[in-house]
Amino acid sequence: MGGRSMRFVTTLIIALLLSGALSSFLKSEVLIKITNPTDGAYFEPCVDLNVRVDVSVTADEEVSYVYLHYNGRTLARLRSQPWEYTWEAMKRGVYELSARAVTADRTEFWSDPVHIKVGPVSNGEKLFNGSFDCGSMTSWTGQENEGAQAEFNVYDDGYFDDPYYLAVEIENGGTAEWHIQINQTCPTDSGHVYTITFLAHSDEPKTIAVGMQENQDPWASQVWQTVDIDDADEYSLEFTASRTDPTNVLRFNPGGNTITFYLDDVRVVDLSASSVKSKQFEFGPGVVAEYELFQAYPNPFNINTTIQYSLSKEAVVSLAVYNMNGRKVATLADGAQDAGLHTVRWNGLNDNGSEVPSGLYVYKLDVQDGSKKIELSRKMLLLK
Repeated sequence: MGGRSMRFVTTLIIALLLSGALSSFLKSEVLIKITNPTDGAYFEPCVDLNVRVDVSVTADEEVSYVYLHYNGRTLARLRSQPWEYTWEAMKRGVYELSARAVTADRTEFWSDPVHIKVGPVSNGEKLFNGSFDCGSMTSWTGQENEGAQAEFNVYDDGYFDDPYYLAVEIENGGTAEWHIQINQTCPTDSGHVYTITFLAHSDEPKTIAVGMQENQDPWASQVWQTVDIDDADEYSLEFTASRTDPTNVLRFNPGGNTITFYLDDVRVVDLSASSVKSKQFEFGPGVVAEYELFQAYPNPFNINTTIQYSLSKEAVVSLAVYNMNGRKVATLADGAQDAGLHTVRWNGLNDNGSEVPSGLYVYKLDVQDGSKKIELSRKMLLLK
């Protein structure tokens, strides 16, 4: 066979091989997209959401299943078209939805994620169903240890500032706080700053423990703090995560006695994931001064909200709230402050002590750093 004929045969073989490879590739190409809800959508708690997924293939391929996931958890498995699922009575939280198509030969294809908010939540919110929405303990588990006994009931008589709350009615509390527990998985990232806030009350003064703990032996805790519960009030604590732990568990521990414990509006906010930062480089001594303004929480809010900011060194600061016309309505901090984390609360009143109307407000932190002025601002929504 001549050289030209040999080259022709070789070219033909390569073309056939490439054609087969391309055909095989096309057969395994699946395009998947969540068409409802849209990215950035907001929903009220307890509504039903119709999740719709569009799946298309570029060649002769068969999709066996479509899985729906939120925040790394499986929501549903769909077996046939139309690829739709009704997510009933959604609970408060920040959700990242994704869809996964599985073909007959077990090849997987993922959609781009879609982010939604359900209820009044901050960007750094880590929990689901912190208000026991729709009368449900979804995402929470009640646990009895060492022979302790309790009933975990969600009631809707408006004990706190929303219709639903959890009552832990204890028959036998054991001998330690951890013998009765209310738990929810709450992943942590090493070095991030978290706040835990909650509304609580008890029939009599009661001491509970609140912890963030790994979910396996040796059950090491990143924070474990006792809290004295007396009046119906908001309680809070703050900690810096010592490790990254996707299986970390938030635990409320009201055991050790038979006093009934009431819980509502639980929030864990990752302040490090929702802050505004400014760095001013001082080239002389080579020191970096960092100022950080965190997302208000809760946001939106209807009673009061908490604002935090951090200073890496002593500075003169002003923290004020402005309406959307640029008019100052409330001064929250003004003067020289030490380095560290600072916390203030705003109750929706202006400087004259009068209630301000519902609407969007801007809170602004001004830091006088020597001859330079640093300005950081964020928005918050007051709903009445």
